[in-house]
Amino acid sequence: MSDYVLSVRSESAYEGKPIQINVELNTAFPINQLTLAYRTFGSTEFKYTEIPITERNVIATIPPEEFGSSNVVEYYFLLNVEGNPDAVTYPQENPTANPLQITIRPASELVSKVLFLSPEPGSAVTKSDLVIVLSLVKLSALADKNSTKIFIDEKDVTGFAQISDDILSLSPENITPTIDDGAHSIRVEVRNAAQEVLYTESLSFTSRTIATTESAARKIEYHISAQIEKRNESIQKNLAEYNRGSVNLSSQYGVVHLNGKVFVTNEDTPIRQPQNRFFVEAKTPWVKAAYGDAYPAFPSLIMSGKRLRGVSGSLMFGFINLDAASGEVARKVEGQTYKRNLTIVRPSFGKGENFQLGFSLLKAKDNLGSILTGPAAKENLVVGSDLLLAFDKKRFALTAQGAASVHNNDIRAGNFSDAQIDSLYKTSGTDSVENIKKRKDLKQLRDMISKIITVNQNLVPLSIDNISSIVSYEGGLSANYFNNNLKATYIFHGGAYKSFGQTYLPTDLKGYNIFDRISLFESQLFLSGGIEQLKDNTDNNKSTTTTFTTLNSNVSYFPRMNFPSLTIGYTRNHTSNGLKGFIPVSSGDSIKFRSMREDISNRFFIQSGYDFTYLYRQSLSVNASTSIRDDQTLHNTDTKNSTASLGLTTHWKEEFQTTLNVLLSLNKLPKAGQFYNFNYETILFGARHSFLNRKFTVAGAAGTTLGDFKRTQFSANSDYLLWNVVHLAADLTLLHTPKSPTVTASTDVLWSFVVKYTM
Repeated sequence: MSDYVLSVRSESAYEGKPIQINVELNTAFPINQLTLAYRTFGSTEFKYTEIPITERNVIATIPPEEFGSSNVVEYYFLLNVEGNPDAVTYPQENPTANPLQITIRPASELVSKVLFLSPEPGSAVTKSDLVIVLSLVKLSALADKNSTKIFIDEKDVTGFAQISDDILSLSPENITPTIDDGAHSIRVEVRNAAQEVLYTESLSFTSRTIATTESAARKIEYHISAQIEKRNESIQKNLAEYNRGSVNLSSQYGVVHLNGKVFVTNEDTPIRQPQNRFFVEAKTPWVKAAYGDAYPAFPSLIMSGKRLRGVSGSLMFGFINLDAASGEVARKVEGQTYKRNLTIVRPSFGKGENFQLGFSLLKAKDNLGSILTGPAAKENLVVGSDLLLAFDKKRFALTAQGAASVHNNDIRAGNFSDAQIDSLYKTSGTDSVENIKKRKDLKQLRDMISKIITVNQNLVPLSIDNISSIVSYEGGLSANYFNNNLKATYIFHGGAYKSFGQTYLPTDLKGYNIFDRISLFESQLFLSGGIEQLKDNTDNNKSTTTTFTTLNSNVSYFPRMNFPSLTIGYTRNHTSNGLKGFIPVSSGDSIKFRSMREDISNRFFIQSGYDFTYLYRQSLSVNASTSIRDDQTLHNTDTKNSTASLGLTTHWKEEFQTTLNVLLSLNKLPKAGQFYNFNYETILFGARHSFLNRKFTVAGAAGTTLGDFKRTQFSANSDYLLWNVVHLAADLTLLHTPKSPTVTASTDVLWSFVVKYTM
């Protein structure tokens, strides 16, 4: 339940495959930034990555290397909304203690692939010789062979194909309209009985006449899509209109790929960070060059999940490689934000399969002349290195990365003068020798690094007395033997470490994480467990040290027979700074007493899914979780969150399906020294029907939320495929919120019309 997020859903997630989370935003509100916070099951700290907002429905992706062998990923979203100084979250109620979850299914379910027997990838064939033949003999146990879909140039041609035993064959002469000369793509979707896409396989080929085949040289293959959207929304009688357009291009000429995309919207204004996006990229197996809005990937301590508008590229020569990016990471907004430029370079040695050693340098600086008035302008310099050592087909791997930073919190005054340095360390009495040395050291530091970063009283650090405060490093070990996947990690993040390319990294933490997962009964049963312990006060400059301890365990069962899958998990979080039972004696103890932290959180969850046939094909999912926090200090911020949900999808026939979703949320939350209940339940029913050989689809949904929050919603949408290249889509949503002591009654109306062209 959220004013800003209408829905969140994810497809089935599998080990070794990226997780994709679909987020439907309420774009009636000007959402400046959307951030995904995620962590593996059992970890205390979340990782953060910014998600580009280019339309109402956005996709957040978690790469497989981020969750490794974990079989549960927890996540929530942070939204920066214009006019709201504080970030809002989804879910709204205590998201860090009771986040959303995704169960990672074993990779063994996806080992099998579709085998293309004809045509060969990238081949040029005559129409008379063209026949499409696929082998389905290696489909996984979860796949439903008869639900396999085949597309040519994004056109569904499944109805023209024949499946005999484990062979799918398609003769182009049976397709109407016929296939033209030129480049074409085949896409095969392997689905389960619930029509969920398990995985896809693709192939490109070229169809030619005999004369053309004999005489034609290599030809450019390309794919273009364009979309325009008109959207109108009335939220609490506030009208908002949105006009958006996008163009995407992908092309290939031999080994050369050229890709580009443009997104424009009337939401892009000078007082906001960029909402428009553009990107063009050219790449070969050895060189990649790009210009526009990108999210360059570098070692996570230095740069990760940060949008950069500028140039980026790579040189990939096998043992010697180079990655670089340079551009703008913040646009000037008068009175608020300086234009910030960032450059990062990373040479590396090794292909990255079994060995790679990299060195990174990042420099970022606010442009003082970009705005007339504003906050303090800042500057940042980071250097680092990373290492990968892998053996035995990556079954055993060692990873390490480290970085050190220097940053200046206000560069407006420029560099120190000699007189300013002398005034900082005045000589007097017995400390004159020490102060003389400090003045000398600071002058030498200024002369040495002032050409690359501004040196004044706002520089961190000003001395090297506690050099560890500006250092961060991580080391990891993973071993995968005998169906046992063990991973251990140690981290140290200094309290003063800062990288403008990685703004979400938690600092002032050190500790370890050990996680193990055992696979039993041919990867049908998984036992997982782990421990993580982190501590702050890495600089020893606090009166107490807080320890964060997390214990976790779960059991997952993924049967290959017709039986429900099941995951049961438990997590215990203990936070303590050692002041439990502390009694203040002096006046100074009162501050220490108020900083007491002693709380224990216990969380249980269960998830189950079942695909079965009862009259019709059914897909059932059941989820339940409860989180209880016991705050054993005078703050008494105890919380209790319990949720239960049920979803049922029924496939009445190939073209018609219905969905039923029920959600119950019970919450006990602290407020001003007291507690209040915030409980609600939601029921949502939807249906979808396809006509005209799936060229025309209509869908609708109706639901209500009851309890401490009340809302009724209706939605309807349609999609029509015109001339096999044009999609026409319309969407209408009605949201009615009744009057309550804290809410004004309103009926919100949202509608949109989209035209999409694909070739």
